[in-house]
Amino acid sequence: VPGLADPVRVRTCRRPDGEWAYAQNRLHDPVELTLRIEGGVDLTNLATGDSVPVKEGRASLRLSGYQLVALWARAGRARIVGGEATGTEAVSRRLTENVGRLRAALPKAAPDLVERAKARLELTENLLREGLLARAGHVLEEPWAGELEHIP
Repeated sequence: VPGLADPVRVRTCRRPDGEWAYAQNRLHDPVELTLRIEGGVDLTNLATGDSVPVKEGRASLRLSGYQLVALWARAGRARIVGGEATGTEAVSRRLTENVGRLRAALPKAAPDLVERAKARLELTENLLREGLLARAGHVLEEPWAGELEHIP
């Protein structure tokens, strides 16, 4: 689904029996997900069987950290065409602070670690500017970051 890959990934599949979809929160933190829906029929949460109401072309879900939800609608009744994830400001702030702490540790690091870390920190900063929080967080979970964090 355009615009829904990071921090929440949404994928859909249209089949003769319905519109199938999943939404996956790729962050440790909860997010609010609003899906734009063509058609006015509610979606079904396949894990719980509960109805996910569609009001004014929108369906809202709160996804816990790393939660995956599977959705379905009868064929031709509803189609996910877009959406947005919100509630990510604290995550962005925390990741930005982590980058700052890692950059501050660079002067104490061995030259080979400094080389590796500088390129990865630059990548992380670019990802954060683009709003790709899950990808930025994954880069900061790589071994170089742990090595840098543990420098006395």
